[in-house]
Amino acid sequence: GTKVGSFVPSLVHVFPHSPYRPTVLTFGRAQSLDSDPVGKALCLIGDPAVPALARLMAPETEQETRWRAARVLRNMDTESSRFVLREDLKSESDRRIKSLATDDIQP
Repeated sequence: GTKVGSFVPSLVHVFPHSPYRPTVLTFGRAQSLDSDPVGKALCLIGDPAVPALARLMAPETEQETRWRAARVLRNMDTESSRFVLREDLKSESDRRIKSLATDDIQP
């Protein structure tokens, strides 16, 4: 059978331009990915998608895409996704991403 991880490159390629409807929620709360189908797919794939999402968090990536990648990592909530968010916090300047990365992340 096809390994789920093999879908990651295609999903990451379309992710920045895929449709999503931002939902307004209480500040600082992780948001549901129901309005972001590509993000939700990456989240369900889990750890195999983390390295690609980590690359999307690069400072040169468009801000909105970085924030969406951070939401996916936050919702994934695995050891490796939390590690990527913690590493990003060291140099993060976007307040929305900082709030995602610090909301309930265990040391």
